[in-house]
Amino acid sequence: MHDFWKEISNHAFSDDQGIQTYQTNFQAAKLKALSENFPLTKMLIGDSFFKAIIKHFIQNIASTNDSLNLYGKEFPDFVKAIIPYNSSLIGKDYLVDCACLDWAVMQSYFAEDDDPSINWSLRSEQSAYLEIAKHVEHIRFERFIETNLHSANAKQKTQFTSLEFNAYIIDLIEDLTKKNIQFDVAQKLLVYRVEFEVNVMLLSDIEDRLFLLLRERTPLFLLEEKLSHIASPELINQMIIKFKDAGILIGISEPYND
Repeated sequence: MHDFWKEISNHAFSDDQGIQTYQTNFQAAKLKALSENFPLTKMLIGDSFFKAIIKHFIQNIASTNDSLNLYGKEFPDFVKAIIPYNSSLIGKDYLVDCACLDWAVMQSYFAEDDDPSINWSLRSEQSAYLEIAKHVEHIRFERFIETNLHSANAKQKTQFTSLEFNAYIIDLIEDLTKKNIQFDVAQKLLVYRVEFEVNVMLLSDIEDRLFLLLRERTPLFLLEEKLSHIASPELINQMIIKFKDAGILIGISEPYND
């Protein structure tokens, strides 16, 4: 089976017409997978141009896994690499971030389910560790929009479904492009799944730092020490509750010590 997979995933077409049929079908499946895995990027680039880009991608980037849900990990870097060499893409660095968002949504949706038997409860033991759900993806937009998503002119909302957020991004880009505003401000996002729906949470700087500490499985008692200069214990607790209510935190990793 390994030899067969290696042969049909080869860029060079086989002399065997039977194998060629499998190769052609596999190429078509990869094109369809990329089109479905990167809907926001496709919408912003345009259907025909996006199709030309992904054809170039599959000719240069081999599939390393037989699951098409996992195909396209290298696509954001691929887009970043070709932007300087294509006149239609120059100045559109935000497309790299949009591709990263698309990929994070897919990874969050198809991540393995977390153990529902874990009950989340905040305990006072200083040795306790908080646990992050497996379907949570943390991403940073390096070059995106020169407008604060929390500003008076933006929606006063910090949590979106992925579809709402995609629509919001498109509206912002169209509006700022008309105003000839440069896209050059970082944003921090958490992408996470709630049942069968993927959501996007905008993070403040403090929330971002807290999440990174939690992801490192930091003991609870160290959180306040590391954030004490920018957040009160009450604010840290509020952020932990916010993450817990969203399903980002699913449990305490250490049992009671009798």
